[in-house]
Amino acid sequence: MIKVGVDVGGTFTDIVCVKTDGTLFGTKVSSTPGEVMVGVLNAIERIADLAEIERERIGMLVHSSTVATNAILEGKGARIGMLMTAGFEDVLEIGKQSRSKLYDLFLDPETPSFIAPRRVRRGVEQRIDSHGNEVVALDEAGVVENVRYLVEQQGVEAIAVCYLFSFRNPDHERRTLELIREIYPKLPVSLSSEVMPVTREYRRACVTAFDSAIRPVVQTYLSQLQQALQSDGRSTRLEIMLSRGGLASVDRAIRRPAMMIASGPAAAVIGAQVIGEEVGVADFVSIDIGGTSADVSMVTKGRARRTTDSCIKGYPMPLPTIDVVSIGAGGGSIAWFDDGGGLHVGPQSAGSRPGPACYPNGGADATVTDASLVLGYLNPANFANGTLPLDIEASRRVIGGIAERLKTGLAEAASGIHRVVNAQMADQIRLMTLMRGHDPSGLWLLAGGGGGAVHASALARELRMRGVIVPTTPGLIAARGLLVADIEHDYAKTVHLSVSDLDLAYLNDEFSAFEKAGYEELAREGVARDSIEFRASVDIRYVGQSYEIEIPIDYPVTPGAVSQAIDRFHAAHEFVYGHAKPNDPTEILNLRVTLSARTPRPRVEHRPTSRSVEEKARRQVYFEEAGEYVDTPIYERNSLPVGSEVRGPAILEQADTTTVLLPGDVCSVHAAGHLLIRQSGVR
Repeated sequence: MIKVGVDVGGTFTDIVCVKTDGTLFGTKVSSTPGEVMVGVLNAIERIADLAEIERERIGMLVHSSTVATNAILEGKGARIGMLMTAGFEDVLEIGKQSRSKLYDLFLDPETPSFIAPRRVRRGVEQRIDSHGNEVVALDEAGVVENVRYLVEQQGVEAIAVCYLFSFRNPDHERRTLELIREIYPKLPVSLSSEVMPVTREYRRACVTAFDSAIRPVVQTYLSQLQQALQSDGRSTRLEIMLSRGGLASVDRAIRRPAMMIASGPAAAVIGAQVIGEEVGVADFVSIDIGGTSADVSMVTKGRARRTTDSCIKGYPMPLPTIDVVSIGAGGGSIAWFDDGGGLHVGPQSAGSRPGPACYPNGGADATVTDASLVLGYLNPANFANGTLPLDIEASRRVIGGIAERLKTGLAEAASGIHRVVNAQMADQIRLMTLMRGHDPSGLWLLAGGGGGAVHASALARELRMRGVIVPTTPGLIAARGLLVADIEHDYAKTVHLSVSDLDLAYLNDEFSAFEKAGYEELAREGVARDSIEFRASVDIRYVGQSYEIEIPIDYPVTPGAVSQAIDRFHAAHEFVYGHAKPNDPTEILNLRVTLSARTPRPRVEHRPTSRSVEEKARRQVYFEEAGEYVDTPIYERNSLPVGSEVRGPAILEQADTTTVLLPGDVCSVHAAGHLLIRQSGVR
């Protein structure tokens, strides 16, 4: 069986496969906005031709997609209605009463009320108290009346149900689903007790609303893709990357579509994590620079950081997610001037259509890619392995407009665009590291995406990092991550228990219930029981605190396991916040469980095409350190043998990216084929 990974980005759709002999094949095709499945199927045909395999031999397609994300960002989700506990219909609009800009008189609303305006938020008479006891019975006639109103008079296409304290007792939400099914059997419904079965009402309302809005979109897309993969007698199995970096079946992804919102960035981080293992680096920052954005994440002690406190467009998305922060800084990011004449880059992007000015039928704006071409970093005749010829005269024309405004030369203007976008990315790396207690100067930088290796050396220098890792196929890092990701299912429940009088039998019963549910669900997906790893954790906080820290705990839970978890909490609190109070009382807010099954990792062989380091060409490249264009050697990346060294300034070209070595850089080829770049004299 051949396994294929497909990652859909804003500009390109990346696809990789590894044949049984360890040969890695990868390529890119243009994404097809509005018709995502077309781009995926085109990519499959392209990789089958490239690898010279029959389409029928592809036994599994592992997929990460921006379908869910784009439905939210572009406001193209379904028109939804919400059923909420009577008297709490405005939770979605009130939010947390916190504002990011206290003195902005024209601040836009910072709660996602647009997704479900007041006219489609309906109150239902019912009440569950904070202990899970029924206080007011569910008004079943009211449920039916409200749902009919939402569907027949407001034209909603999906329903979100978010009752108070339903995470303690989901009976009312489940009965509401039954009532809806009786009158509208095919109407998509999201229950907050299934989407986010933990405390915090506003955050739960947000994520349930978003889940409901993207449910029809995700369901239609995944169902059609699965059908296409299994047509004409084919039997390709489809697995989906979720936001926490694990894989799930199509059925599970459809049941919990909100878990797909950070699917693409998660795949890239998993790919980076495995590359770190291969080069023996356990602590590093990963930056994935694509056409429209740069995604920054961290791997510490060999594991990707995960969080339950992520956001999308500033709105809370509190589901288990790989800790990734994105900024609008990519190859297609547009350079522009503010009213004061200051130069900015992004977040506006030329995307894939029309794309940078140098692209065929490209746009009229200057982009980062245009600047890279003018500086000599990119080869106009060999970009994307020659499949996408670049028009350097078009780039010179649009960069000339920037130079005219700056009153500088063409090269200085292009270099200025790079300085601005590099500064933005460096600031994001500082935030990602310093706010999590890490000094970037002690870390490596792993450069992914088509643009990562172009900017990485300059970023590492600005941040005084240890060096740069450039994977063998950095432009395909997300697609490669899909090939090595594990199958993962996660479960959570709010318990709110004081540590001083814990009922260990109760805790073990709850964890046992999660374990049983997870084993049963994984068994339905064909996963062998002896291959499943069970991990338990608890969210702990000091009594009176508003936020908590997730801490692993041994299972079965014993007094010793609890004591060890509390010690870990105090240490984590000291690390995150700079102080701890070991004598203060603590409490457990949530229980969390992850069941994972390791998937076979394809064996990839690095096969350099040459036994010596040989220049393939030279061209004029502008380096700010030199202040001028420099006659620079050009190397074919895939020809460099293991153990060889290349000193900057130099350019290394390959199909999916270009690596820029600045003056003073020393680049060596690792045994696995990855590049390690350090400044001369820095170890």
